[in-house]
Formats: sequence, C-alpha cells, structure tokens
Amino acid sequence: MLKRRLFRLVVGVLALGATLPAHALTPEQIFERAAPGLWTLHGPDGSSLSGSAVAIGAGKAVTSCTLLGRASRFELRRDKSVLAATLEYRDEARGLCQLDVPGLQVQELPRAAPRMGQRVYAIGYERGAELSIAEGLVSRLRDAGSDAERVQTSVPTSGWLLGGGLYDEGARLLGVVTTSHRDAANVVSALPAGWIAELADRSRAAPAGARPGEILPGPGASWIYSYDFRGLGAARYDLSVRVTSVEGGTVQESVSIASAPASQAAVSAGGLSFRSFPLPRSQMLVEFAPYLHTLLAKNESIAWGRISGYPAGNLALPFWTLTASNQGEEQVAVPAGTFKATKIEVWGRRQAPAGFAAHMAYESTRFRYRAWYAPEVRRYVKLQHETWSLSGAWSGEQVVELLRYSEK
Repeated sequence: MLKRRLFRLVVGVLALGATLPAHALTPEQIFERAAPGLWTLHGPDGSSLSGSAVAIGAGKAVTSCTLLGRASRFELRRDKSVLAATLEYRDEARGLCQLDVPGLQVQELPRAAPRMGQRVYAIGYERGAELSIAEGLVSRLRDAGSDAERVQTSVPTSGWLLGGGLYDEGARLLGVVTTSHRDAANVVSALPAGWIAELADRSRAAPAGARPGEILPGPGASWIYSYDFRGLGAARYDLSVRVTSVEGGTVQESVSIASAPASQAAVSAGGLSFRSFPLPRSQMLVEFAPYLHTLLAKNESIAWGRISGYPAGNLALPFWTLTASNQGEEQVAVPAGTFKATKIEVWGRRQAPAGFAAHMAYESTRFRYRAWYAPEVRRYVKLQHETWSLSGAWSGEQVVELLRYSEK
C-alpha cells in the first residue's frame, strides 16, 4: 500500500512538472528571450499599423487579423531591419493570421496552454511605438472550445499591445494579443497559441473559389447592374463597375453609367460612407459602402453612428440625422440569380426650418435606403433608395439590381 502511494505521488509530481516551466524566469529574462521575436507591423507604403507581429519560426510570424484589414502585403520592422511580408493564412472566424516573411531568422520559443491564475507577461509595441512588457494573471478562459475563445488577463495596458505576445514564466508563448468588444478596455486578451498549429488546415477549408481568408474582389472583377428610377421622370440605365486595383483596404474602381465616359473612384472597404454619381436628366445615383460585406464577415459590432456622405442637397436645410441597422440574412432574387444576402437599412431625416421657401418643396427631408450584400458576389446585389419631399409626399425610388458579374 505504501509503495502504491509513493508511486502515485511520483506520478503526480512528474505530471505537475510537465505543466510547469523547469524554473520561473525573472521578468527581465522573459523579456530578453521574447523581445527578438517581436516586430512592428507596417503597410506596404511603410505606414504604421499600430501593432505587432510575433515571430514563430524561420520565415513565419503571426498577428491579430484586426490589424491587417484586407491588405495582403506588409513590412515587419525592428530597429533598422525591414522585412517584406505577405499574408499566408487568415482564420477569419478566430481572427488569427499568419505571415510569410522571407529572411526572418529567429529562435522559435515553445508554446503552452494557459492556466487559470498563472502569472503572465504581455510583450509588444505599445501602439506600434515602443516595445514594452506588462505583468498580470490569467483571470478567465472565456468561451473555451469555441472560435470565440479568449485568454482574458489582468494585464493592464494604457494603449494597445495588439498583435503582441502573451508569455508564461518560462517565456513560453501562450497567445497573441487581440481586442474584444466584450472585454474591459484596460486589460489584455489573447488568442490561444494552440490555434497556430491549426491555421494551415483551417485556411485550406475556406469556401471553394475563395483565396484563403480573402473576401475582397481582385483586379479585373466586374459587375453589371440595372438602374431604374421609379417616379416622376422614370428612367433606366446600365451601370458597369470594374476593379482596376486593390491596395490594402482600398478598392480602385472604373465606373461607367449609361453612355457616359468611365470615371475612377477609390472605395475604402471598411468605410461607412455614401457616395454619388451624376446621371442624365439631373438625377443622381447614391451608393452606400459597396464592400460592406468585409465588415459583416468579421462578425463584430459596426459603428453605425459613423455613417457619412449622404448628399446634402440644399445647404439651407440642416444636416441629416442617420440611423442604420442590420436586418439579418434573407434570400434576394435579382436578374443575376438568387442569393443569400445580408440586408442593411439606413434611415435619414431632417427638419426644414420655419418659412423654408415653398418653391423648394421638392427637396428631400426623409429617405430610406436598403441594400443587400452577398459574400459570394463580393459586393451588393441590390439596393432600393426611396425619398420623401418637404411636403411629406413620396418623391420616387431608385432600384439597382445585379444583372451579371465576373471574378475576372
């Protein structure tokens, strides 16, 4: 009986030793081991992305997808070194991305699973500026076992350490620092380091026809829409859009309406703005965030209060008050086919001042804008834009529907 108890005790000690570092390092030693693997992340033009990337081995680094937007080319910088990097894997559901960085030479640190209550250290470039270290405890393992899993800590941060690393007392990588709307703003959360080994397989499981994690269209993609104005002065035109280039989160478009010469337009994929195109007969086509599906795909809250750009019309009227909401997914039928799309609705209102000229009664004081975004099309497939005049009368409706589209 005594031998059996001693055997169990030895096994327990060995098991405990397998989960703990051989010896706890000092914060200085942890920083010394981890720091060579931390790099600042920059756009292809050298602009700072206010975050870090963690080297995980020769030629490879990981970071939070939140930093990358829709870009595919980057630079990693440290001291006077500048390395070109390209997006290799994007796990959109989890928010973890891997970069291919030729020329990156660094000793890979071991990884470990986090434990409740253990002491941890977050190391990264605070707001992309200075390398810093902060200490705390694992306070919660949130949503464990799901794609929403987060290592929540008590590590304080006065700014972002986004994309940095979370390490234990043995300088083992526990996670990659990320942001979350559900966490307190002054503590650090991380994506589990165990996900790194799954990046390649999960990326390969992306929908057929889509590049790993890529949801923006590529150069040469095109869409043909029909434009109908229903109301006084009814009219119909064809609208042609073609992507000429994609740089970071900006899509350069060539837009042709009716027989007019093509115009060039730059669209921010993450923007929440209206834009207008002139039409014959003094009409105006109004579009809202053509590539909004890139934000919808992140499954995060969208700052609807930041919508801007709706045509002001007569400047004697006050600015528009805009409200928007996500109406959820539904099937929508257009000439190009039937698609599963997310429906977005935007309402605009403004009050005409007392004594506003009667002859300006045609000016709009209310509108409803609805658009349907289908990920497989990589753009909206339908929009409806209704307006009401100063007198409260319905002014008309613009309806734009997809006729056909091509990836290249």
